[in-house]
Amino acid sequence: MRGARTCSARSLLRAEAGVVTLEFLIVFMPFFTAFCAVVQYAIIQGAGIIVMHSAVCAARSASVVLPDDPAAYGGEEVYSLSGSSASGVESPLEALVRRGALAGPVELATQSARLEAIASAALLPLIAISPLSTRFETHLQDALFQLGGARYAAQATSLELTVQHAPGSSKTFPGPSEVTARVTHLVRCNVPLVDRLLCTTAKGSRDPAFDRHHLGREGLPSGAYFRLVAQATLPLHAAGHPYAADRRGTP
Repeated sequence: MRGARTCSARSLLRAEAGVVTLEFLIVFMPFFTAFCAVVQYAIIQGAGIIVMHSAVCAARSASVVLPDDPAAYGGEEVYSLSGSSASGVESPLEALVRRGALAGPVELATQSARLEAIASAALLPLIAISPLSTRFETHLQDALFQLGGARYAAQATSLELTVQHAPGSSKTFPGPSEVTARVTHLVRCNVPLVDRLLCTTAKGSRDPAFDRHHLGREGLPSGAYFRLVAQATLPLHAAGHPYAADRRGTP
């Protein structure tokens, strides 16, 4: 009996059946994890290009909108970002939602008609990389194909504007002044296995500056996000003459 058992144990140790399957399973997981990491990293890098374009669009819009005629923004003063958003002027984002081109409604947390116009210019490129659903679901299909959500773009984006006036310039004649737009966007990581490795949680990605300049009225759901920041600076394009609102009270 003992000899038979010993022989059976030795034959089991020498058996090669299933070796290929076992080796495949051992090698598959590292390679599959590496593949998922490459896909997630490619999504992040592609999103970085869009975020940079968003910052350029915001700077281009701000260079024209900030010194524009107050009559087009409900009487809001030039270079003001603290007026009323009820200007009666439809922003590009609202126009696209009304026409059915974007899923809405999209409510921005801006309190300025000028800032709302600039924010719309910044958000339009980001819609292309924003999920349709604001719920966090870890599916590769959602990460690659379910895009076009204007609501998520507003929730995951902050916009900070800085105007640098030239010495001796005025609001009406600012001289060679510049405006800097800083866009921060949180890319949602949906690729399985690597989403928590390459990205951080929503709480860890947020900071006081992001919350202070947050464009959306709602917060982000819990999940993994990658923080992207881009900045662009352009000269201001102010008119060479005062507007009618600036000439009030002058003879």
